Amino acid sequence: MIVPYQGFIGGSYHGTSRRVGVEQCLNWIPEINGGPGVRPSSQMSFHPTPGTKTFTTAGTGPVRGVTFENGRLVCVSGAEVYSVNASGTATKLGDVEPSQEASRIRGNGSGGKQFLIESGSKGYLWNWDTGAFGVVASVNFPSNCSAIDFVDGYFLALNRDSRQVNYSNLFDGVTWDALDLFQKSQTTDDIRNLAVINKLVYLHGSTTTEIWQNTGDALVTFQPVQGVPIEHGIDAPDGLSRVGESMAWLGMDAHGAHVAWRDVNYAPSRISNYAVEQEWASYGRTDNAEAFTYRWRGHTLFVVSFPTAKRTWVADMDTNPPIWHEWGYHNPATGLQEHALGRCHAFGFGKHIVGSRLDGTLYELGGRYDADTTPIRRVRRAPHVSVPQRSLTINRFAMMVDTGIAASSGQGSDPRIMFRSSIDGGMTYSDEILLETGKLGQYRTRVEINRLGQGEDWVLEAATSEPIEQSWSDASIDAVADAA
Repeated sequence: MIVPYQGFIGGSYHGTSRRVGVEQCLNWIPEINGGPGVRPSSQMSFHPTPGTKTFTTAGTGPVRGVTFENGRLVCVSGAEVYSVNASGTATKLGDVEPSQEASRIRGNGSGGKQFLIESGSKGYLWNWDTGAFGVVASVNFPSNCSAIDFVDGYFLALNRDSRQVNYSNLFDGVTWDALDLFQKSQTTDDIRNLAVINKLVYLHGSTTTEIWQNTGDALVTFQPVQGVPIEHGIDAPDGLSRVGESMAWLGMDAHGAHVAWRDVNYAPSRISNYAVEQEWASYGRTDNAEAFTYRWRGHTLFVVSFPTAKRTWVADMDTNPPIWHEWGYHNPATGLQEHALGRCHAFGFGKHIVGSRLDGTLYELGGRYDADTTPIRRVRRAPHVSVPQRSLTINRFAMMVDTGIAASSGQGSDPRIMFRSSIDGGMTYSDEILLETGKLGQYRTRVEINRLGQGEDWVLEAATSEPIEQSWSDASIDAVADAA
């Protein structure tokens, strides 16, 4: 009997046991279809993650931070700072202390006409009106700065391995008064990072988070929001990002680590699942993870990259609970699948700009290749198909894809899907079989395979590297359980 393949369209779920979950969704964005007054042909569909195409090159890299404000794109590439205009011309502003860590950049708008840049435990200022660039010389600026931000006209700077945050004069990153500081006081763990959202200052420790605000008091400018300490800290200092009107981060607390949280109105909710957390726990190191958020074709996507494990996980924050997929870069030099190419993100000049973790390239998200010419491998490994204690014969497997979508010539002009199957729960797989999806205009092409055979625990996998805008929307199977 032909039935829909339940779960063929879905996220990644690597269970603790392969018998529980082997699902992989690599370089696809799962989308829940439908809405008021519509009746889509399928409940969910896959749409390609964006490629990366060169916008410009700024220095030798890697790009450790990028921001956009008031028509100005500023990035840190290696040990240099650049300003980039809309046409992609990169102008060097100055040198900074080298570091392997991510670099933060914050501006104070037309009120101060300054950008504050943190790199290598030091702070640097660029005045975009006068062009002056240099280190923050005030003796009251933290001597071992690890994070910065901006709120209500003040630059904030965190002193590494402490509970102290200093703040500048109003719209003046040059002047830092010795008494203009506040300390995390409701909890005892040191601050690992700070971040501002909705004019609230989040002080993330290793096991707890305090929230502070500007009260307007002339003598005590910043005070804690009373009664709302969060009993979850942060694992990776750079593993946090604003998500709309909320904050998301890779957490750690007194009970353990490897859980992702999202805070809305002082009430954190867990956004990771058991399988994702188990996967993260298997990585050799997670405290160097880095995160950013971007919105792509309506999806608000929270991106977390793990450089040591070379993996990138992405949560669609518009679904409840979030659906997680994987985002990868196929390194042509090694032939291996690695974490996403973009390390940091800014939206400017109407483009999503990401900084390369490999060199000084600033990429625009979009296109059908990674790094201009590298094919993108997209994989769906679907859930198990089985009947307990019985063999299952699959007579036919069919996919609903955008057939007849193809390039006019060259790669992608005769697009195909690479299909393979497992009959032992994903432990071993058959050789790949190529399924044609139709040349340009061949919209009635059937994407199917017959007489797969008999097995006890089926896992089906489909993959493609074709540089075309093709979506997948459903699948079906014709299967018969053998007699007990």
